[in-house]
Amino acid sequence: MTFGVNERGYYEPLEQPAIEAKHGAGRWLVEGTADYFSYMINDQINGTTNGIQMMFAAANVAANESKDINSDQAKSGAAAVRLLIERGVITEDEIVSGSIFETCDWVDTFGAALPSVIHAKANWHQFENVGGAWGFKAAALQQ
Repeated sequence: MTFGVNERGYYEPLEQPAIEAKHGAGRWLVEGTADYFSYMINDQINGTTNGIQMMFAAANVAANESKDINSDQAKSGAAAVRLLIERGVITEDEIVSGSIFETCDWVDTFGAALPSVIHAKANWHQFENVGGAWGFKAAALQQ
């Protein structure tokens, strides 16, 4: 929701349907980066390196319930974020540092019409567990 200052100096929601729609379409990215960040920070705090594997396991549960990225935005979005990382669209450091959101253009940079975003949203669930290790299927990683 977008907020603005009214004539009395208080913040209140602005009724701007186009802006609201654009931000709503990017909610998967916000939720996904937050979830992804939590797995990485958990690794740092606990001195572990299994955050990505745990993230994939949680995303697998979400994928078994629905392939719609909006169904469980945190889990499915985290997998889509990982797919963007593995395809070289963004870096893990941009997620962990929060620099992906330093400017307010993230909603345009990762807009719904971009091919990389369309691919990530359509293929976030294209992973598999081989020999106890989760990873994306080759087709999901293709450029």
